[in-house]
Amino acid sequence: MAGRDPSNAVIADALQELGDLYELDGAIIHRVVAYRTAAKAVRESSTSVAALARDGKATSLPGVGKTLQDKIVTLLETGDTPSAQRLRANNPRLSEQRAYWLADHGTAIAADGNRYWKFDQRVTQIWLSTDPALNRQRWRQVQCATLIVTADLAHEYWTAQMPIDGWDGRFNKGDLAERLRSFRNAAHVRIANAGHMVHFDAPEMLVDAIERFLQRVVGPSRARRP
Repeated sequence: MAGRDPSNAVIADALQELGDLYELDGAIIHRVVAYRTAAKAVRESSTSVAALARDGKATSLPGVGKTLQDKIVTLLETGDTPSAQRLRANNPRLSEQRAYWLADHGTAIAADGNRYWKFDQRVTQIWLSTDPALNRQRWRQVQCATLIVTADLAHEYWTAQMPIDGWDGRFNKGDLAERLRSFRNAAHVRIANAGHMVHFDAPEMLVDAIERFLQRVVGPSRARRP
């Protein structure tokens, strides 16, 4: 970070929030405890943790291993990580801490020393077509129950990514209704105060909506999270 190093309290808050986010995601308890233990040690330290980390000595604190030492250094030097920067560039609504957590949680360093996303490389997004009529024709072929999720602030993303004169990024009610009619068995849920990246902006609300949808489709017992 440019200028004065952050205080121990600021660094501790960052580690604490990362631990909280891991817990929300259902990470193993040991990882959550590790972040919280490190946050407590950083907060209670009488020495500047920023200075310790720059000297490679933050590991002298209880609960701070090399991984957390490296994370503290990254936060000091850039206030961010490259992966988190990419996430926020695509979704400006992300806070620095949530973007950092998503990048840290969703990437891993491979044998070649580069960092890659952990998702299955065989899975990718497929755009059906830019032809609305062809899209509707294909949607009518979908036989399974379908959940359509919209977000109140999605237009912010579309106006930034696809600026079109005279279009504010919003789809009108008639267009949404037509899309719903195109599926044989569709349900719709709107997520408030979220942008296009709903799974980043309001993950808890999205999971709740999906669970309620699955309970309706397959029954409560089979829809429960493990």
